[in-house]
Amino acid sequence: MELPNIAKHRAERIKEYCCVRLFSAIEDPKGYGEIQVRHTKFTGESAWYIEVPEEVVGGNNIILFCPWCGSKLPNKPPKQ
Repeated sequence: MELPNIAKHRAERIKEYCCVRLFSAIEDPKGYGEIQVRHTKFTGESAWYIEVPEEVVGGNNIILFCPWCGSKLPNKPPKQ
C-alpha cells in the first residue's frame, strides 16, 4: 500500500525527533494534548520551553530534556 505524500513527509519529519510525542507537541497544530513545546533564544542561548496557556498559573517552563522519553533536547529544532 502506497502512503500519500503528506503521510510520507510526516513519517520523515517524525524521524528527526527523539519520540513521536515531542514531534506532536512541536509540529502538530494542537500539540500533544494541551502541551506545546517551543524553541526560542533566551539571553542569547538556545532554549526549549513548555508553552503554558495564559489562563494557567505558573507560566512557561524551560526544559532541557524531552518530557516524554527523557532524551536531551538538541540545540535547535530540526530543519523544516
